[in-house]
Amino acid sequence: MVVAEARGGLGAMMTLSDGDGTPLKFGKTIHLIDAVTGQKIWKRGLELSGNVKFMMLYGDDFMVVHDEGMNIFSFSSGENDGRWKRDYSASQIKNVVPQEDGLMVYFKNERMLIDSQTGDEKWKRPESLEKEVPAWVMSEPSSRLLMDGWDVYTNGNTLFLKKGSQSLSYAFDLYYIDRAENRIITVRIENPEATSIGPTPYILSAINISNPYKPVSTRFSMRKGLTGIDLSRGGYFIYNSQSFALLSYAEATGWKEVAAEFYRDPAAAERALVNALIATPYVRTQLSATAKATAAVITNDQAAYKSYERRMQLTNEAANLTSGAFAKQDNSTIDEAYAYFFARNEQGQLALHKVDKHTGQEVKQFPFDDTTPLYQIDNTNNRLYYLVDKSLKIFAL
Repeated sequence: MVVAEARGGLGAMMTLSDGDGTPLKFGKTIHLIDAVTGQKIWKRGLELSGNVKFMMLYGDDFMVVHDEGMNIFSFSSGENDGRWKRDYSASQIKNVVPQEDGLMVYFKNERMLIDSQTGDEKWKRPESLEKEVPAWVMSEPSSRLLMDGWDVYTNGNTLFLKKGSQSLSYAFDLYYIDRAENRIITVRIENPEATSIGPTPYILSAINISNPYKPVSTRFSMRKGLTGIDLSRGGYFIYNSQSFALLSYAEATGWKEVAAEFYRDPAAAERALVNALIATPYVRTQLSATAKATAAVITNDQAAYKSYERRMQLTNEAANLTSGAFAKQDNSTIDEAYAYFFARNEQGQLALHKVDKHTGQEVKQFPFDDTTPLYQIDNTNNRLYYLVDKSLKIFAL
């Protein structure tokens, strides 16, 4: 794993973002650490010409982008020399997107294609970043697909099915397209105008494309808002940062709730306004305004790389998040097979609770020592890394 140190001095204490609205930079030192043993392989220190802005996987290597340029490093090499003898030199890089013919480097008012093997510039052209159609947009653009002759598309919070002169529409807060079962799952608040105390009631519907005129619906409740729907062997896993509901569906019997749980935030009243944690299903980045904090980014696989790329490169959205004052952190993590929720256990101890998404059952707990944990799930090496004070604790998943 690659760890970027926090920015030191007044740069870390006094700013949450750069003057141009980009996220807070890290320091000039990165560490390459063996993810299994925790042993340091190498450290690259102040020889970086600028503060680290972000890191990302690139093939079997990884890329480090800083204030004054970038370079590609190897996970396997015992040396800390980059692929290019000198870092590719360029300031104000907004994004780097790998392509078949090289690396597309985006700046505010231009983009440039460089050779990934030599770092040489191939071409450069003026082009405003705002006019690009970037791959890292978080809010999914309206998309279309064809299912059994129905043209399926969304507009805002409405899903449409259209075939010839027939047109059907369904309101949703979340939706999931199950191509294997030829159905669409939608979730919406039962009464958007109502003020609910406690759990919020939702309507969950299965739209069978073979007969989309009669969706099969059920009612369930969940605390807080909705974050996502994932398909599991046990049904549809609906979740947010503190709770989940697993519901199964069959044509003959309809909906059935398999499991549901709410994990109370153990530090809701202790959140500091200077901290913001931006979480994705696969990658976690801690942006802290404290001088002694350590920030880390770990990516494990292609899915993690895509998730990380979308999150880190959305400069405008990231600036809005990090420059605003957030009163709480999101300490949950959702991956392909498991969900991890941070809460106090039955004995009142702080723990990360591991839930099997296929059954809805809790399978393990990991003891934590603080109420604002920084941790990372590494499914590649079957490890959980937990950073507390100046120690890195490693648990077997």
